[in-house]
Amino acid sequence: MTDEAKTLANWAKELNLNEKKLKEAVKLLALEPDSKKGVCCYYSKASVAKAQKAIK
Repeated sequence: MTDEAKTLANWAKELNLNEKKLKEAVKLLALEPDSKKGVCCYYSKASVAKAQKAIK
């Protein structure tokens, strides 16, 4: 099972989260991107779920 990787901005829009808080949570948890294309970092749903728990 593969999760679709998206940027944090796209995850924030899809999950109706504050983008800044999501980025801060990812930084706080030191989560590494699941993949990179150029300067863009892509995260799986599992990675974003960890950050989402840290926000709440």
